[in-house]
Amino acid sequence: MSMSGVAPFISPTLTMPRPVLHSKVSSSIWHDIEHGTHILTGAHFWIIGDMNADHGRYSVSIDGGLFEEFSGHEPRWRGTVILYERRLALGLHQIVICNEDDLEFCFDAVMCGLLSR
Repeated sequence: MSMSGVAPFISPTLTMPRPVLHSKVSSSIWHDIEHGTHILTGAHFWIIGDMNADHGRYSVSIDGGLFEEFSGHEPRWRGTVILYERRLALGLHQIVICNEDDLEFCFDAVMCGLLSR
């Protein structure tokens, strides 16, 4: 558990399925309470970023659904990890990311892909 009692979403590795990368939103560092909305087309979504001692909580909503809250806090810097991952039906989706604290939230990319089977 993290400093706020919210478990981070961490994939054990950065081994992703081999999707055809469809679209990508480039990196961003937020220092204040902010939010961003991304419209992407695909079936598999990732938020890639890092975790550190000065990072706080963030939440993610897909297609207007309830926000799920996670923590980007780690006692020591943790390199690039998957902060969020979801598989959805292929189509156009809205992803809203919110920085919940007045702390840093850093993501390298919001990506979506078409699953290859």
